Amino acid sequence: MRPLAAALALAAIAALTALTALPGAATARPRQVEPQYVISFHGSFSVEESETLEDPTPYGCKGQASEDLHLSMSTQAVAVTSPRPLGKEGRYRYTLFSAPLQGLTGTDSADTIGHWEVEPGVPFAPDPSVCVFTPGHADATCTFAPVATNAEGPTFELQSDPHQGGRFYLGRLDSWIDNCRPAVGLPLGDLFDEPLLTRLSVGKLLALAKGHSISDSGSVTLSRPPGSLAGMIPGTAHGTETNTYRLTIKRVR
Repeated sequence: MRPLAAALALAAIAALTALTALPGAATARPRQVEPQYVISFHGSFSVEESETLEDPTPYGCKGQASEDLHLSMSTQAVAVTSPRPLGKEGRYRYTLFSAPLQGLTGTDSADTIGHWEVEPGVPFAPDPSVCVFTPGHADATCTFAPVATNAEGPTFELQSDPHQGGRFYLGRLDSWIDNCRPAVGLPLGDLFDEPLLTRLSVGKLLALAKGHSISDSGSVTLSRPPGSLAGMIPGTAHGTETNTYRLTIKRVR
């Protein structure tokens, strides 16, 4: 390289070095730390439901008979999660966590009561044995889906609602009930059917400083909608669903 060209190259390199050393010349920004949270959760869920069905009276008989069905289910859930971020989907923020279920039980029972007898003067009267009513009682134990009985437990979700000021709903993702056998009265719905609207919000979580936490708790008792425990026909089932929760969310990063 000629002396003049070498001198010019060295001068250019020196000028570039000086520019990069000037304040504000670097364009790289510090990496923003994504907040991480630990969730402490305790929940209690129960369902009590009953229904009375009228049994049809055989032709040629008179009297009445009915079947009383009762369904009872309950469980608790406890968990302290590992650190996790808030996910984002459009305007919604959410986080998922698992909590093992404890004391998961479900029973279903049916009692049939009544009396029939031959209707006098009925054409083509049936054999008298047709009008003999036999009362009965049957019990069933509900079985549960694998996701409800494994060691990790089912998945719960906290999802914000922009229409509720960013407050979080607490709900479950998967069904917990499998079936009740022998089939006495099929359960209407499931445990923890209705999500709970908490007082926790996106704004409150994002405003937490590292090492600080926020808590919320509540209990809601809902009337189960009219339906039928026995199948697809309209019924007179009635009862309650009670859901209780306690949440503490701590920012750890």
